[in-house]
Amino acid sequence: MNKIQFHIYALSLFLASFCACACSSDDDSKQQSAADKNANKNTIGNKYVTNNYEFPKVKGGTSKVIVYTGTSADEQTYGMNYAVEWDSEKKSQRWSCYRFDTSNRKTGKRKDGSSVVRWTPKDYNYPGSIYGDTKYPERTYPFDHKNLSSSEMLEDLYYGTPYDHGHICPSADRLYTQEANIETFFMTNMQPQYSRFNQKGLWYVMEGKTRNYANNLASKDTLYIVKGGTIDDEEQILERVSKKMIVPKYFYTAYLMWRPMNGSTDRKDPANYKAMALWFPHENKEVSSAVDLKPYMITIDELEKKTGIDFFCNLPDVVENAIEAKLSTNAW
Repeated sequence: MNKIQFHIYALSLFLASFCACACSSDDDSKQQSAADKNANKNTIGNKYVTNNYEFPKVKGGTSKVIVYTGTSADEQTYGMNYAVEWDSEKKSQRWSCYRFDTSNRKTGKRKDGSSVVRWTPKDYNYPGSIYGDTKYPERTYPFDHKNLSSSEMLEDLYYGTPYDHGHICPSADRLYTQEANIETFFMTNMQPQYSRFNQKGLWYVMEGKTRNYANNLASKDTLYIVKGGTIDDEEQILERVSKKMIVPKYFYTAYLMWRPMNGSTDRKDPANYKAMALWFPHENKEVSSAVDLKPYMITIDELEKKTGIDFFCNLPDVVENAIEAKLSTNAW
């Protein structure tokens, strides 16, 4: 090989090496871009909707998102209490969403030093009078006049029916301040539920198991929750009370667990997430507190097909696609 041939050969090696590095860098860039991609995230301007993992995709149209935060001090300390999507045309809530972590699962103290309790008329002022319901100040379940006009709400049609005011975000899940607890009694957080289903049935058991699970979260764990009843498909509606109030035929819960694995805190790593859903028929039946809920477990993808709701849409797509197709029963 003469000197000219040698230099040409060396130059070829250098260019090949450069191209390999450039291609590798480009591949890394593509991988990084894929990890960041989120094609279906919420685009509504509310900071909670655009950022928080517990939010489903907002339906829009005649629906609005209402965020409850307790007092301003509560919001600074704990963040959001819970949020609902309210359909002003159907005059019904579609879902409530909230989260559990080590800060908000505790039972806090009231101003007099006693522990926060689930609200009762004997224990605290009527929520109706606190929240400006001048027409029915004594009501345990007040209307949210701050966020909804009279034309967006129905009168309270629960009384005299077989249905309870069924909390979607349970009052027992929100005991970190008394104000946060009282906010769970808004009519916007209610769905009509058979008494047995709500108090001694599958819904009651699910709430207890969820609370027990949340009470055992590790310091860095976060449990994101969405709950609701079916209001959009006529075949999934049990009845309309007085031809107005929708009674869901099914109720559901969607769970997303964030738990750092092997020391990793990467929010874009699917290994740090687990997800599953529960799908319950709305029946006026009691069940044992030891009932196995596994027969009611489905994937998030399956729940999305049943409800038409895009859950956990604020996750990076690479995470969302990986975890929503799997049924992570061992994580619960």
